Order: sequence, then C-alpha cells, then structure tokens
Amino acid sequence: MKLSVKKVQEIIKLAEPLYQESNWLIVDEDEDGLTDTLEALSDTEKERKVLYDYIENLPKDERYELIALTWLGRSDADENPSDWESLVSEANGYTAENAANYLISKSPLAKYLRDGMRKKGMN
Repeated sequence: MKLSVKKVQEIIKLAEPLYQESNWLIVDEDEDGLTDTLEALSDTEKERKVLYDYIENLPKDERYELIALTWLGRSDADENPSDWESLVSEANGYTAENAANYLISKSPLAKYLRDGMRKKGMN
C-alpha cells in the first residue's frame, strides 16, 4: 500500500470539522419532513478547500487507495481486506477532481477512513 497512515490521519483531521452537525444548514425540506439537501455554512468553505486540495494533490495511486479505504470502512457492501486489490482497481476510474469531490461528499468520511484503517490493520 502506497498511502501512508500519516496521510490518512491528516485527511481525517481535515475532514472532521467539516461534518460536525453545527456546520450544516437544512435548505430544503419535503412535505413529509425528510431533508433533500444539506448545505455547508460558508465558514467551512475554506476548510473544505484545504481538504479538496490535499486529496486532489495526492498521487493517483494514493487517491485510488483512499477511495478503496473509504469503501472498506463504510461496510455497506461487505468489503473486507481480502477485497483490497479489487477495490483499488474499481477506484481507478476516478480523476483527481472526481476523487476529491466524491470523497468530500461522504459526510462520515473520517469515520469511514478510521474503520477502513482498522479493517486493513493500519494502526
């Protein structure tokens, strides 16, 4: 694995403040009370840009591994560490811009990465 624990920890550190409940504003609510859209308050935009730039500037192999680690950590598709090469291969279709946008769109990104690190034995 090319992506270091230190880089993943830095991404977790950058992501955590973005997804605190106090940083989100409901901008659209259905008749049934379900939220359709959440929008970040403007004071988090600078932090979001720092995280975006950090991810976008990773070497492509590390971006693919970061996406795979996120998938591994989210647990909704029953991925496990033995699927690692397959997950990384699947992530190969993401460009730098797409990878950064995709990952930042995952509100529990820090949790996914922590869980992925644990499953991968990257402590």
